Amino acid sequence: MDEIAWLIPWKQKQLLRTFSAMLAVLLDGGVPEAAAVRLAGACTANEICRRRVECVIAALERGVKLNEAIGAFDKSGEFRWRLTNAIHARGGFLQALRGWHEALDAKAFQLEEAATHAATSGLVIVNGVLVGLVTTAVFGVLIVMIKAAEAS
Repeated sequence: MDEIAWLIPWKQKQLLRTFSAMLAVLLDGGVPEAAAVRLAGACTANEICRRRVECVIAALERGVKLNEAIGAFDKSGEFRWRLTNAIHARGGFLQALRGWHEALDAKAFQLEEAATHAATSGLVIVNGVLVGLVTTAVFGVLIVMIKAAEAS
């Protein structure tokens, strides 16, 4: 089930936001990087995220910097870029990433709404086709019955 959740675009954005926000809070709280990454991954409650977190932790244990190691979590590279800039920002990670978290929320909402509208529109079209088929069948039967009555 977690694989399906990861494949749904808005769920993936929500999971990334959850991971990023929790990581920021934990890092701002002074939790060591490896522990912060592990806890943030656990907060997503998603097995795909946990596997990616293990790759990040393995990279950290090899001596890779957090902003480089985080590339194993988000393949697009955006999180890595955002985290690199957040390291140099004042006010902590959470404050530096707040705008991105809001953008992820907005994008997730937009994607979910678009999918919902597409599904609803598709169902309305299918419903219209079915009503048309039933109507055609009913009137076809009535026409046959009228012709049969006329012929008698």
